[in-house]
Amino acid sequence: MELKAMVMRLTGLSSGMDIDSMVTKMLEVDRLPLNKLNAKKVKNEWLQDAYRAVNTSLYPLRDMAQQMQYSYNWPSGSGTPKTYSQEEKDAIFNKISEFVKVYNDSSISVKAKLEEKVERAYGPLTSDEKKAMSDDDIKTWESKAKQGLLSRDPLLTTAYNELRTSISTSVTSITDPTEPNSLASIGVTTGVYDRSNPSTAGKLYINSDQLKAAIEADPEAVIQLFTKQGTDFESSGIAQRFFESTTSTISKISAKAGSMGALYNSASTTLGKIEADIEKKIALLNDKINKKEDKYYLMFSTMEKAIANGNAQMSWLQSQFG
Repeated sequence: MELKAMVMRLTGLSSGMDIDSMVTKMLEVDRLPLNKLNAKKVKNEWLQDAYRAVNTSLYPLRDMAQQMQYSYNWPSGSGTPKTYSQEEKDAIFNKISEFVKVYNDSSISVKAKLEEKVERAYGPLTSDEKKAMSDDDIKTWESKAKQGLLSRDPLLTTAYNELRTSISTSVTSITDPTEPNSLASIGVTTGVYDRSNPSTAGKLYINSDQLKAAIEADPEAVIQLFTKQGTDFESSGIAQRFFESTTSTISKISAKAGSMGALYNSASTTLGKIEADIEKKIALLNDKINKKEDKYYLMFSTMEKAIANGNAQMSWLQSQFG
């Protein structure tokens, strides 16, 4: 009876051994650093996407400022002294109105990223965690995990402050006291701070009557406020300031995170180099885990063969005893 019990125990072990589950369990500790590296890789890619999205929001402002900084892109008037038709005056008003709209879109986008709340309870999901969730749940989770990646970011803070300074600083190269030398002098000012919607802080508003009056009084002077070419920030016209500041910001972001659609592991960007380094570490760790996994499978395969051989011998012995 004792001999039969031993045969049943060994047979049960041989036939019921779930090698895949056992190997997975044994490698759990080894996979922890790999999961952390994969999470770090995903977060680095999210960060690059966030920076690239900021650049996308700045492109319209840069492009408009580039076009507005040259007088030949504005109504030119006619005669000596110059006179401007009502149609040309309306075109000047519309051009400034469009600039204000584009500025607000860009500045609010940057400000929103700076003040976005960080959801610390959420992070990149592992492949196993994703398997247990629906696509909608994954989307919701990752949306929260991506929040606040650029909260209080130094690069964006500098960029936003430059936008604000460009608005509020007078153009020092305009010395005639009868001519407008700031946006405020033509009725373009920031609104009252709204505590319930902090992202709109710094948003520009147009006093239409004041802007129309400034254009009516001296269209050329209003145009010059935007097109004045200076040798430094203070002496530069509004459009030149915005073109130079946005171009600089876009360049810095591109150097850090690349452009939309570019490779995440580009050696030409700061975050790309970090990505490439993480990928190397992941590859080395994967290789190490794979070797250990092969070792475990070989070990259990040898055990199964030994058990099978043992059971065969026990069965033969049992048959001899009838």
